[in-house]
Amino acid sequence: IMKKMIEAYLAGDNAEAAALHLKLQAINKALFLQPNPVPVKMALRLCGFDAGSLRAPLKDASPEVTAALHAALADLGLIK
Repeated sequence: IMKKMIEAYLAGDNAEAAALHLKLQAINKALFLQPNPVPVKMALRLCGFDAGSLRAPLKDASPEVTAALHAALADLGLIK
């Protein structure tokens, strides 16, 4: 989606670029609900990637963050 957004902008299709930008807002917000890299690693796990473990003092993503990430990724069609 990011690539399509940039291509639309460079082609002068600002309306399409703006629509794609808005489509990314849920995942962008969810990725900053907890300190990095916690949400990023959880998003990768939800997509089926081995993201490794977190080092202390970081803890896994909260259930609320996990739910927000799952919803955003599903909305983008990246997971079921």
